[in-house]
Amino acid sequence: MKTIHNTENIVRTEAQIFSKGIALMERKKYSAAQKNFDILLLLHPQHIESLLNRGICKMHAGMVHAALDDFSEIMMHANGKPEAYAAMAEAYWMLADYQLAKQYIEEAFKCHTTLKSEWYALACNIYTKLNDIATAYACINRAIVCDPFEPVLYYKRARLLYRMGKTQVALNDLNKAIGFDSEFRSAYALRARCKEALGDEQGARYDQLKSGAHS
Repeated sequence: MKTIHNTENIVRTEAQIFSKGIALMERKKYSAAQKNFDILLLLHPQHIESLLNRGICKMHAGMVHAALDDFSEIMMHANGKPEAYAAMAEAYWMLADYQLAKQYIEEAFKCHTTLKSEWYALACNIYTKLNDIATAYACINRAIVCDPFEPVLYYKRARLLYRMGKTQVALNDLNKAIGFDSEFRSAYALRARCKEALGDEQGARYDQLKSGAHS
């Protein structure tokens, strides 16, 4: 019985360490979070979720190449894990290797799993850099379907629409973004440019002020 209780306590303690790491990640305390996943990986070197989250911590702490090592190890033990493909795509995006980023995000999309809005938003960024605006636009539309209340997604789509010359439609998306986040300075700045292009000089001046352009 003691052995059973000891095993239960160990499992409970490991779960608490993992949960603490996730909580620290949510607060963007990546270095502190990484230490929790380091502990778990000393106990279980092939613990996929700890490898994944430790890699994400490293990536956001600026250690992108070290993060790629963790993601690559996941591929050795759990090839086909979409979260690992998406993390690889983000790492290569950060390294400005957009072709490899495209390759890995497309692998994530091939997996039969619930896809995330942030993956589509990342894909939008990648395809925009590769000047494939049609695919970038399709990706941001899917991101918005996944998360229709995220202001950044409407802002990203508005940037594409503005680039495509669809100024009025871009303005509509910026109105939505600002409706969700009244302090969204970048959205005000782009909305000012849209209003100026549409001949609304007074509205453009107001948005320039709200963006902090003249503060």
